[in-house]
Amino acid sequence: MPTDTGRDRQDVDAGSYVAPGYSIDNYYCDMEGEVMPRRPAKPCAQVGCPNKALPGKSRCEQHQAEAELRQQAAKREHDKRRGNFRERGYTSQYDKAKAMKQKRDPLCERCLEEGKVKPMQIVHHIKPIKEGGELLALDNMMSVCRECHKELHK
Repeated sequence: MPTDTGRDRQDVDAGSYVAPGYSIDNYYCDMEGEVMPRRPAKPCAQVGCPNKALPGKSRCEQHQAEAELRQQAAKREHDKRRGNFRERGYTSQYDKAKAMKQKRDPLCERCLEEGKVKPMQIVHHIKPIKEGGELLALDNMMSVCRECHKELHK
C-alpha cells in the first residue's frame, strides 16, 4: 500500500485497490495515505427496493428524495393548519414584551440554575398560552437556550 501522504482520494489508482463489484467511492485515504475500504452500504429501508442506501441515510437516492418530499408536504400542511405567529396572537405588543425579557435576562435561566453560562435564544412561556397563560406577562416568560427549550417540551 502507498504511504505518500500527498495523495488524496482522487489520486488513488483505483485499479490496484478496488475489489470486484466495488467502485473507487468505496475507498478513502487515511491520514497516512493508506487506502482503506469504506463501511459497506446498507440496503434501502423501502420494502422491496434492491438498491443500497445513501451514506448516512436509510434509503436509496430515489426513495430518500420521495421521503423528503413527503416530509416537506406534511410540514407545509401542518404550518397551514397552525397559522403564522401573528394569527396565533403574537402581536407587536408581544414583540416589545419579548424584547424587554431578552434585555432583562440575556442568559439561559435554566443553565444558570445549574451553574452554566449560556446566552438565551428563546423566550419560553412557563404556562402555555393555550392553557390560559398570559401572553404579555413577563413573569410567565423564561429566557432559555435551544437545548433547555427542547427539554421543557419533552
